[in-house]
Amino acid sequence: MKEIIITNEEKLLIDSVVKGSGVSMTLIQSKKRDREIAIARNILGYLLRTKLKCKQQRAADIINTSHCSIVVYLKNWNDNYKYYPEYKKCYDKILILYESNYYNINLKMDLVRAQITDIEKTLKKLKKEIHY
Repeated sequence: MKEIIITNEEKLLIDSVVKGSGVSMTLIQSKKRDREIAIARNILGYLLRTKLKCKQQRAADIINTSHCSIVVYLKNWNDNYKYYPEYKKCYDKILILYESNYYNINLKMDLVRAQITDIEKTLKKLKKEIHY
């Protein structure tokens, strides 16, 4: 699995999925196909694209899957949500957690501070790579 830098917005979403689904990020990134893991992986991929507007490849890198899987998650979301009660229940729980955390003003300020720190780290890394 390639090393990627997770932004704080992505971390907030990942934490909501982990907490809401009860599935660890390690399991979400694994190749296991157990129902609970697959549902969490599917929801995370869908939310990365729809809520955070991640590119398909970025979402795939975070989940450790192919970008084609992200396309499938998006394509199947309506049917999964409509006909699969376990998926709907998990999705709704995760979305409530995510939105309650995201719209909490103190958490939002922490998120902004953390994003500034992320940008500074990325700049430092880029400067090092170009020998600035």
